[in-house]
Amino acid sequence: MAIALIIQIFHEQIGYFGMTTMPFPSGSHASPVLVTQQSERVWIAKLLNWAGFSVEGNSREEALRNLAQHVRAELADRKIAYLDLPVMQVENPWLAIAGKYADDPNWDDYQASIAEARREANTAMDLDLESIV
Repeated sequence: MAIALIIQIFHEQIGYFGMTTMPFPSGSHASPVLVTQQSERVWIAKLLNWAGFSVEGNSREEALRNLAQHVRAELADRKIAYLDLPVMQVENPWLAIAGKYADDPNWDDYQASIAEARREANTAMDLDLESIV
């Protein structure tokens, strides 16, 4: 039986790693695995959504089997728990100066100066490009 590039790992053992997993009808979930051929006889399978789970094999299928065994062995006597932590409320520092220039009588002149500087820079850039071509 061919092993798919996406390993099916039982949800009860591994759960959700912080990335979306694909549900399968059997109740297991698939996790994305990057399989890379390093040389003719060395393949590396790396579980993308859980750091530190990377193994080698002599073929793509062997690397995937080794990865599945490694994950199951790591989780055999462990459980993954989730904590509901409060989100720290941070005030946006930009709000303190928002609207600072709303009533500035020089604002339109300032915007016109910026637009003129951009036009000049674009013209200079066009001239430089013409000299190169």
